[in-house]
Amino acid sequence: MMVGGIDESGRGSIVGPLVVAGIKASEQDMEKWKIWGVKDSKLLSPKKRLSLYQRLTQYYSYKTIAVSPAQVDEAVMSVFRAKRLNYLEASIFAQIIDALANPSEPTVFYVDACDINATRFGNLVYNYQKIRPHQEVISRHHMDRDETVTGAASIIAKVERDMAIEKLKKEVGIDFGSGYPNSKTRVALSNFVKQTGAIPSWCRKSWRSWKRWLEPEAYERLANGNP
Repeated sequence: MMVGGIDESGRGSIVGPLVVAGIKASEQDMEKWKIWGVKDSKLLSPKKRLSLYQRLTQYYSYKTIAVSPAQVDEAVMSVFRAKRLNYLEASIFAQIIDALANPSEPTVFYVDACDINATRFGNLVYNYQKIRPHQEVISRHHMDRDETVTGAASIIAKVERDMAIEKLKKEVGIDFGSGYPNSKTRVALSNFVKQTGAIPSWCRKSWRSWKRWLEPEAYERLANGNP
């Protein structure tokens, strides 16, 4: 039996992409991965994550998809329920399953649920798939902690997002930290907006953090798309 895992990195960040990753291997490989130290990426040092990332992506089938800030904004601000962020993520998870799946090879995909209702999220992912025969989807919260294969996916997603963030810092010439709404990110982005009069395209404009960080007049102007 083959098993697959899917997880994401960057859902809560205000800067940069949301990265979704999936990986597939045999059940026998899971014992090997445990010996390597594969687990939830949050429990690993950056050095260990990178080492495992290099091993996993060299020897096993995997797929990543980066979702841009504009795509996230479109989902968050959509008036249509079926286009909101959880639905967008479910469709991306399904795209990764389709990329990894073999219709003639039974595979169980363990996905880390993004929705508060894990069963509903799993059903969404399954229904978005194009290659359904023999592909089972099991969705739970903390799946990256509970299943080695999903932990592997979390490592790949985390490392590729970190790479994207470091590349972005060099391109824009700003050290905005992790990109999550913390004090370092707030100072860097608030200064950028004051200097340029615009929220940068590499940020998620829909995040409520902007309302807390900016003067009310500036927030209203920028929220309405005015420079």
